[in-house]
Amino acid sequence: MSEIKCLVCKGTDFRKGCYEVDVKVEIYNRNNDYFETTTDNDLDFRLYKDDKNSYTDDFAEVYKYACEKCGYIMSFTKEKNVKSHKEKQEEKKKGNSYDWRNFE
Repeated sequence: MSEIKCLVCKGTDFRKGCYEVDVKVEIYNRNNDYFETTTDNDLDFRLYKDDKNSYTDDFAEVYKYACEKCGYIMSFTKEKNVKSHKEKQEEKKKGNSYDWRNFE
């Protein structure tokens, strides 16, 4: 069973996801020589401190979960225990595959 429910449809099946950011920068110089630079960047979520006198901020990892029923994406700063419909079916199938007749 998932630890959370969808805020929209109350569904309990979720898939984990994340945002990916790719940045491509093309730079030309004055002599019309062509230079291309490709770089990867992360998307960070910044939490501001409650203390207004502090100048440092905390960075928190954001966990994204998409509801399989309606597609609504929820974000949390703490990881949640969620399962997709497929994972639940596989666990159920695995549990039913055990031979419990001679279990003592």
